[in-house]
Formats: sequence, structure tokens, C-alpha cells
Amino acid sequence: MSLQDAAIQVDGASWEAHNQSTRNLLRAVMNLGRGVLVLLAIYVFLMNRQAMTTPNGLIHGVLSMAVLFLVLPRSQGWKLWGLYILGLVGFDQLKNLADETGNPIQLHYPIAFDHFLFHGAEANVWLQQHIHQPYRVQWFDIGLVGVYLSFFVLPHILAIVFARLDIRLFRSYIIGLLATWYIGLIGYFLVPTAPPWMTSVKGYMPPIDHIVPQVIDHFSNGTYQRGYTVIGPNDVAAMPSLHLAITTIVALALWRRGWITGVIGTIYFLAMAFALLYLGEHYIIDEIAGVTVGSFCWFVVTPRLERLTLPEPISRQLAAPRAWLAAPLARLKRT
Repeated sequence: MSLQDAAIQVDGASWEAHNQSTRNLLRAVMNLGRGVLVLLAIYVFLMNRQAMTTPNGLIHGVLSMAVLFLVLPRSQGWKLWGLYILGLVGFDQLKNLADETGNPIQLHYPIAFDHFLFHGAEANVWLQQHIHQPYRVQWFDIGLVGVYLSFFVLPHILAIVFARLDIRLFRSYIIGLLATWYIGLIGYFLVPTAPPWMTSVKGYMPPIDHIVPQVIDHFSNGTYQRGYTVIGPNDVAAMPSLHLAITTIVALALWRRGWITGVIGTIYFLAMAFALLYLGEHYIIDEIAGVTVGSFCWFVVTPRLERLTLPEPISRQLAAPRAWLAAPLARLKRT
């Protein structure tokens, strides 16, 4: 090889490396731009959701979701993220309508179930009478409110972690969450049920402190009401307990990762179940329904939905054995 040919090869390799670096930079810029547009679209949607009943609010919401759909890449992971975000904001809108159906608010059947289980006592009342100190924020009040509030953050953080570590688990997790949210909505619409603290305020059971706003406002007065407005309240969404249903999905997904993460998930599940009772947010029957919904969605609904549309990596894995057997089978046919 002449020196001139060698120089041409070196120049060609340098040029290819430069092109690859430029392509990587452009790809990173495009992904950053997509991320900014996604966040902007979600922000516009959330800021307008209280005005979605007006023409302008509806237009802004639809346009923001259209932008979200258009800017998401078509890869499997991004498709799942798009499905997750759209499903979440759709659930949020429907949840806020569930208390406007005109169905009577249920106050008595959860109390009757508690009386059946505990010989005339209510679990929420008993816990607060034996542990809680009215008008005083204790350290375990803060911890249990933290567990309660983690529901609004932890499932989404786990989605990010699973997306990075295991695309198959990420897919199952996203489908499980969405199925749980929307099946839970059926209970919200059909059986609007007041939580224990509200039933107590209405005088149908002994006094129960609403501990969550007490703890939050202890650190920053008025923060609870502001957060309550942003999240979009539905005060009669106790049946089923989606707090515990989603926590069930979280725990089961962590068990799929391994026994150590599974044990952590189980501890988190038990802490959430106890917190919901102690804080006066849910009854025992709400929690039983929540665990049932979450387990049903994970073990029954999710596998069936996964089989309808396999992700690309799994499709290739299933296709590989067929491709490997194609040549031998062709030879057998010729003979």
C-alpha cells in the first residue's frame, strides 16, 4: 500500500469519526429538544385542566397532547412513555368527573364492614385513639404522611428506573399501572365512597383527625390546599384504594427484579396499608378492594395485554428460533 493510499484511509477514518461525532451531537440536541417540548406540553395541559370545560382550555389541552404525540420518537421505549403520560393525564381528567355522576355518596357500608370484622369497632378510630395525639405532630405522623405522599412520586421514579434497567419489566409495569388506574375508576364512578375523615366530619362515626393536612401545614401553612388544587381533588374516591392498588403493582414489580427488592417492596406495601388506615384516608374494605384490583391487573390483565402487542425486542427473540430452523426445514422438504 502506498503512502498516498494510507493517507487517504486515515483521512477517511478521521472524516467518518467526525461525521459520527456530529451525528451523535445532533441526536443529543434533538432528544433534548423533544424532552423540552414534552415537558412544555405536559405543563400546558396541567395548567389548563381546570378550564378544560371552556373552548380555549379544551383547545390548549388538545394541542398540547398533539404536540406530545408528534415529538415522541417511535421507538418502543418512547411509545411506552407516550402511552403512560397520555394514560395518566386521561385518568386525571376522568377522576375529577367521578364525583359528578349524581350517584349517592356511600357512607355506611365501610363502617358496617369494620363492625363485622372488629366486633363493633372501627379500625381508623381505634388506631388514632391508641397512637395519635390530637393537636400535636409526632415524628411517626411525619413519616406516615411521607409514605402516603410517596404515592404521587415513587411509581413514576420506578418507571424511569425500570425503563433504564429492563424494558420488558418496564412494559409490564406501565401496563399494570394503567390497567389499575382505569379499572379503579369504575369503582369511583359506580360507588363514590367518602373516606373515614369525611364520614367523621359528617357525624356518622367517632371523631377522626385528618392528619395529612395537619402535618403538611405544620411545615408550610397553606401548602396542603395549594397541592390539593393542583392534583385535582375528588373527595369521594375511597373505593377502591388506588393508593394501595398502585403500591401492590410496585411491590409485585419489585419482586420480579429479585428477592431483595421484593422484600423492600413488601415493607413499603405494609407501611402504606398502615398509613392509609391511621391517617383516616381509607377503610379496611377499601384496602382489600385495592389489593384485589392491583393483583388482578398484574396477574391477569397485564399478561393478556402484553400478548396483544409484543415489543420489538421480544418479537425478534421469538422470531430468531424460527429463522434458525428455516434452512433445515427447507432441506427436509426438498428431500
